[in-house]
Amino acid sequence: MIVFGRIRIIDDADEKLCTARMLGNRYNPDDEESLQKEIAKSLAHMSMICLDIEHLTGKEAIELVRTKDYFKK
Repeated sequence: MIVFGRIRIIDDADEKLCTARMLGNRYNPDDEESLQKEIAKSLAHMSMICLDIEHLTGKEAIELVRTKDYFKK
């Protein structure tokens, strides 16, 4: 997959906190207490970037193509 877009540094503290929570919940769900502790001690040291996707392109895997009705006609 090839992605085109713009990268920006996340400077806003609220957006940074929201992003850290989202990632923490994604990779360590159901442990809110540990997540809050980790964010509290390391948020000030984090640098975050955001890729705003404008366009993406790619090829569909042949395994997925074969499951469709393309070849049944």
